[in-house]
Amino acid sequence: MKKVFVCLFCVIVMCISFGCSGKNAVLDDPPQASGGTAAKDKYVFATLLSELDYFEDYKRALSVAEKELDVDTEFVGPEDYDLAALIQHLEEAIDSPDTTGIILLGWEDALIPVINKASEKGIYVFTITQDLPNSKRNLFISQLNYEAGQEAARILVNTMGLKGDVAILRGVTLSNVTERIRGFKNILDQYPDIRIVADIDNKNDALIAEKKAEGIFQQHPQLKGFLCADGISGPAVIKAMQVVKAPDGICLVTYDRDETVLKAVDSGIVTATLVAQTPLEIYLAIQEGQRMKSSDLQLSYDDKAAGIAFSPNLIGTRCIVVNKSNVKYFMRNYKAQGK
Repeated sequence: MKKVFVCLFCVIVMCISFGCSGKNAVLDDPPQASGGTAAKDKYVFATLLSELDYFEDYKRALSVAEKELDVDTEFVGPEDYDLAALIQHLEEAIDSPDTTGIILLGWEDALIPVINKASEKGIYVFTITQDLPNSKRNLFISQLNYEAGQEAARILVNTMGLKGDVAILRGVTLSNVTERIRGFKNILDQYPDIRIVADIDNKNDALIAEKKAEGIFQQHPQLKGFLCADGISGPAVIKAMQVVKAPDGICLVTYDRDETVLKAVDSGIVTATLVAQTPLEIYLAIQEGQRMKSSDLQLSYDDKAAGIAFSPNLIGTRCIVVNKSNVKYFMRNYKAQGK
């Protein structure tokens, strides 16, 4: 009886030992980073003019996404409008084995080949603010610019009344700005006593925009409303108002949250500025990339074999109206950011 018990005990121990070792053998270790920790998915945000104050919100969003979505991120791009340098940054991201996705703010058709190259390599590409729909990008995320233009028009109408002359300053080559103007004019067309007396191209240049704004004030001294339809025009018009006399009580509506603009809102020079939810665009791009990479959700029974890109084509976000009542909450706290 004792021999039977000993044999049985040995069999049990052997089964446990082999069972454990067998289990360890079939489990694959997760990919390891050089430091011995599991490698995270990495998302690269790339843009031109990377040193602009405008991108502080993008950087904050990347930092939050790293913590909440458990990813790595990188912010890259030339300080100036150097398209070749931006393409080089994108090429480096494509060549890196760590890159899961690229988030791109760019609008030149010259970017399409490098976007397509990334997509063909299996890297997700998300365009934000400006789209390149003829590329193989996965998703475009942006403020709904037509609606943002309508909102600007409503602010002007409610502030200046149902009659008066209005001017527009903008970059005419920017597709997002073109959409804003379409929405803006859609509302103003309902008010026959409101006239657009100037619609001027700033050539996407701050100095040109300032000179154009001075000319508008000089040529239209009875102006009652002014739409600065892009991020360059707002600061330019504010500076022009320090050089030439602007009409008393003019309603000035701008876009974006440049520090000059926010201070002008606080002082009452600017009636309101419309701010895009840019941090949300970044976050949604990374969130969608993680879903596309890991989710079992499919439209067919084999989306890859069926050649299906199972993702949205467009995600639109709302603009936020910043006026004297809430502008203090949009002032950037550089001290808190360690600057």
